[in-house]
Amino acid sequence: MSYGVREKNKTERQEMGRRGWRLAGGVALAAAMLMPGAAFGFQLMDTAFARYDGPAGAPCDSKEGLPCDRTPKHLIGAVDPIEWKVIGRGEKATVYRRATQEEMRKNRWKPGTFLVAAPGLYDGTRGARQVKLVVPLADDRVREVSFELAATVKDLEFIERIVLPNSPNREVQSKTLKPTLFEYMNSGHDPRRPRPVKGAWATMVAGTDGGFFATGLADGFEFEAGGPGGWSVEEMPAPGGVAPNPKQVVPVRVMDLGTFGTSQYNNCNGNFASPACNWFCTEMVGVPCTNNPHLDPPPAKHCVDNLDNDGDVTKDAGDMECKPQPAYGDDLHPGFPVRDWESGKSFALFGEGRYCTNYATAEYNPDGTVKGSGNWIHRLTAMGWKTESLMNASLPWTGLTGREKQMRYRAGGCWVFPSMAEAAACNASGTDCPNGYPYNDSGANSANYYGRVWDDVHHAMFVGLKDALHYAQVVHYGGNDVLLSCSAGEAVCCGASLNLLASNAGRGSSVVQYEYSAGAAQCNIAGAPVVSAHEFGHNSGLEHNDTQNYMHTPAFDSPALPAADKNLLLGCMSTWDCPRPSGFRWVAP
Repeated sequence: MSYGVREKNKTERQEMGRRGWRLAGGVALAAAMLMPGAAFGFQLMDTAFARYDGPAGAPCDSKEGLPCDRTPKHLIGAVDPIEWKVIGRGEKATVYRRATQEEMRKNRWKPGTFLVAAPGLYDGTRGARQVKLVVPLADDRVREVSFELAATVKDLEFIERIVLPNSPNREVQSKTLKPTLFEYMNSGHDPRRPRPVKGAWATMVAGTDGGFFATGLADGFEFEAGGPGGWSVEEMPAPGGVAPNPKQVVPVRVMDLGTFGTSQYNNCNGNFASPACNWFCTEMVGVPCTNNPHLDPPPAKHCVDNLDNDGDVTKDAGDMECKPQPAYGDDLHPGFPVRDWESGKSFALFGEGRYCTNYATAEYNPDGTVKGSGNWIHRLTAMGWKTESLMNASLPWTGLTGREKQMRYRAGGCWVFPSMAEAAACNASGTDCPNGYPYNDSGANSANYYGRVWDDVHHAMFVGLKDALHYAQVVHYGGNDVLLSCSAGEAVCCGASLNLLASNAGRGSSVVQYEYSAGAAQCNIAGAPVVSAHEFGHNSGLEHNDTQNYMHTPAFDSPALPAADKNLLLGCMSTWDCPRPSGFRWVAP
């Protein structure tokens, strides 16, 4: 059945469960399919254990869904602006305008994009206690969103692989990035009463690497903003003859919630009615935004604390989680990765080439070395934190430290190509791919990503990733034309995964669609964390159920997993081999 669409026939659903197979777009799934490997030949994937979630989202223009065209209706057909707008005076003045057609084409921006002079917003990359963003809703109407610093995180790591331009051998520059990250919530947000405050509900992730990603709701519209980037901005006068510094310009995209937008927006609490509200549904009762379980301070390393953290009567080096696992690894990557945790499961998110290139506008120094590359880290982290919070909110750990025995977002990785065209060509046909890139010739078929994400983890560990991982998820970018497909391309989906019984080659892996909004399908950025948690649930052995939570529909009622599912997930979290004991590839027979 489908993620994001209510199952209508319970009898049929129960029969499907007994038979052990699923329907995706009305087509029975095959028991197995041949998947080309990245650097390891061919792999036979256990798609009998695959969980496909298609078609994608709720139908467009339905009460449960979002409009097919997210462009606000009052902006459709608007002519290009001829100057910057100014609202306010002095230091409080806001300088903004709509993006022109040419700017949207050159920067791959979508309709509904405004440009805002927001030099103060970059204060968030230094951990300022308060920052502000102005969200334009029309040529003569703006909404100011104030953010307050909620927490600081210093223990995550990211692996960036950038394909150097004009390199005859498709040379890749790899490096480990460990920025300090800051989580912001809109001022006045109360996690015990999750609802818009003064017309806005928003959150932001910023980092000392100079990037940020903000998203939320403002006066009934969804918005997102991110930077930095080497924008192509046309020269245009502002009142007084002064135009903003292009380096201080932030693109802010405003999106329509559709016919039912007002009621959906006003009811973003309890039983969430709109996919646009999903971005916030992880900030629930019991998971205060100002004290999230994934934030500082982390406890001591649990493999050397002389305690039985997972309650299995073993501790430290005597616990399977802390022992070397010789069955994982290979000649190129010998040994065992660093492990700090005696219980719970660590996961990472890895962007494929198109996702990374779209959100990482690489800048280069004169000698060809990389200078900086956009906000892919902050987008992955925003998604990872909310995925983590959503799963842990359904698992009320009692008597344990805040970071113990949880799903833990630990790392992220990205492959940045010189252009979107090169990234698309490599993904579609394997043309001009860099050495080590795991998703070459993967296309849009979800089955082509399961084992390959572990190849990605493998490569990341070879170039610097130190954290051992149990789960790994590919973040797939579709834009407007490449929708992820399931069942060998026979149905579209927002996500797919292999459950805990699959073969070790792809066990613990999944893929999610980050952005797609065209035709009758919806896979939106706001709903991505819910889909992500849904697929990790399948990785842990969970199935679809009738309770409204992340394992069924976008609407859910706080931490309410059925008892059997809860026990299954709890058991998986505290068992050393569910679904895998390290981020290395399984090499034992």
